[in-house]
Amino acid sequence: RFRPEHPVKLGCANCPETQCRSDNRLLKTLLIAALVPEVKALKDLTASRLVALNHGSIRVPIAGTESQQAVQKLKRWASELSQIQVGPQNDPIVRLQLEGVDLSDILKRASELDSLPARQSVLRTLLFQSLGIDPVHDMSKEHPIEWRSTKRRGHVVFTNVRRCSVDQLRCAEEHDFRFIVDYPFDEPGFGPHHDEQLLDDVNEKGGAGWTLVWLPSFFSSATNNVLGELTILDRILESPLSTQRYTSHLAVDQQARVRTDLENLRNAKRSRIEQVLNQAYGLAKAQEGDLDPGMNVERHLVLLKPGGSVKPGQASALSNALDVYLPALLEARYPRHPHFTKALNSKKRVEELLATFGQLVDSDDKQLPGDRAQLEEWRGTLEQLGIVRITERALFLSEAGLLHALENRRRQQELDKPSVRQVRSWIDEHGRMGLEGPAEDLILRCYARLFARTFVAYDRAYEPKAGVTIPDDVMLEQPPLPLQDEWQKALALAAATLGKTLPGKALHADNLKRFEQLIKDELQTKAAAAARLPALLNEWASDHGVDAHADRLRSALSADALCAQLAGKTGKQAVETLASFSAETSAKALGQSLATASANLQVLGDTLVRGAFQQLRARAAELAGADELLARVQSTLRQDELVVALGERVRNAAVEAQNLLRPAPPPARGQGHRVRSEALQGLDAKVAVSKLRDLAAQLEREPTLRVQGTVELWQEEP
Repeated sequence: RFRPEHPVKLGCANCPETQCRSDNRLLKTLLIAALVPEVKALKDLTASRLVALNHGSIRVPIAGTESQQAVQKLKRWASELSQIQVGPQNDPIVRLQLEGVDLSDILKRASELDSLPARQSVLRTLLFQSLGIDPVHDMSKEHPIEWRSTKRRGHVVFTNVRRCSVDQLRCAEEHDFRFIVDYPFDEPGFGPHHDEQLLDDVNEKGGAGWTLVWLPSFFSSATNNVLGELTILDRILESPLSTQRYTSHLAVDQQARVRTDLENLRNAKRSRIEQVLNQAYGLAKAQEGDLDPGMNVERHLVLLKPGGSVKPGQASALSNALDVYLPALLEARYPRHPHFTKALNSKKRVEELLATFGQLVDSDDKQLPGDRAQLEEWRGTLEQLGIVRITERALFLSEAGLLHALENRRRQQELDKPSVRQVRSWIDEHGRMGLEGPAEDLILRCYARLFARTFVAYDRAYEPKAGVTIPDDVMLEQPPLPLQDEWQKALALAAATLGKTLPGKALHADNLKRFEQLIKDELQTKAAAAARLPALLNEWASDHGVDAHADRLRSALSADALCAQLAGKTGKQAVETLASFSAETSAKALGQSLATASANLQVLGDTLVRGAFQQLRARAAELAGADELLARVQSTLRQDELVVALGERVRNAAVEAQNLLRPAPPPARGQGHRVRSEALQGLDAKVAVSKLRDLAAQLEREPTLRVQGTVELWQEEP
């Protein structure tokens, strides 16, 4: 005797009920297919072929849906009788297994495994899997999604809504959404209207934020029984040990077979519950006997945001429900969120967009031509943010867009230096855009670029970088800008004298502030040495008889003057100072003097070095080569650092001076003595040639002589 819906005897041809006769025909066909499995027409019987073999026995309101109804019927039977097996295909293969063990006794022996928490756990796992979420042991799971090319965070929660507090229902501040799914059953005496009443009370008291609750209609008692048996089967098949515990009374040869039967029955019951779940959550038409008629829910989706409304499309099944409902929830929360074509997670892409916007601001007619790919890129970002407008061929600055709205808000509040926090709050005052950090930072940087503002943190220039969130306490200053020709002159002179250049040459507030900071940093490292160098050079010039108007001293004095004039200057003042400054010698010579001032101070301030030359001058008449060496030092002090590097030349000369001052050791026996010494310093070419020829002649006459010393040739400067 088989009981799918009501008692039906196989072969009951005289049953007056049409439905019973239809069921009997299907069952008889399955029975015949099981008895003669090798018959071609009955082998691997599918639901559609089963309907075709019983043409006319299944009557449906809509022609062509006979197979679908047959599948539902077969799955219902399979959930009650393990011998009927239905495959997972869309047009499933159906089999009737003639041999098997009566499983009802096993289910009775394991009835203690069924409980409300156990049923909730089983159903939660089914719902997780059906919705496409990896199952977890907890009732909730963080579920990030990509929406309009942005990453959105939220929680999906499975719980009994009736037992939730407001805090459990509330969407967290750091999340964009909370999606709560209720169970389609409850303790005796409670139904969906209790859940609805709780949610109405929460909304009356102010709601729980952007939380969407999905309320199901409740299972019928028959469906609950199927769920209870599925719960038992899950626990029995949880491990080989648990299976052995409930099948140990069977013969050994039956235990392996009964495990297969239990698994088949569990799969059938799971498929049956999944089928009813779609009905319970309003995704499929309710079938008679699957749901409790007195526990229906008319409004399945409830938003806990007073005044808000969600208008999702109808999901076709649990598998795509989150893809329909979560975007609808986000659209309700952020109706003005841009439709980005690509995520703003590429640093290079963000910097390119900012460079494009800078070119647009600097253009005379406030427009930029672009090819199709460029226009699509700008349309999917800058235009979506309300910063620009785009035609078929060009990019235009939006005169009534978001950036001008921010500037109007600043003027209304009469803020000369708004903070990043304040400007962020103006971008989306009512939380309707829901922009993430990269998008907000892009707007901030475009705003600063358009209205000649720069970012300043603790009186120092702050340089925003893509991928690094701009701190809220950074200020947006609007420094006065110099003239364009002054800017160009200042950049050129700074490069020549300070050896520093800006990555960008455009004149705007950001670059001006960076330039101001660059000047301050360079002065901090070079100004002190530049101030001390002229006085020390003067002392050496006096020692060595160098004219006070020598190039080296003039360059050092000019470098000191430049540093003194730049000290404490703001960006515009520094630019004007540099633009009007005239170097005594040349900008490059001044720059070289500044660059080496610190190192040269160490050499010139070394008392040992200076003392060596003082001693050498005192004994120049008696020491061969002394006058030549002193002349070399004098030339070094006279010439500019750009021509002769003072530090190395003077230090090497000091070593030579010490060698000259060191007493010559007496000649060792057998090593000879000095025969002749000639001083060649300061000779013109003709006299020098004569002396050298005389020396050469003596060497030819006396080949045993040795030559010692150096000869240097000097070119007089014009």
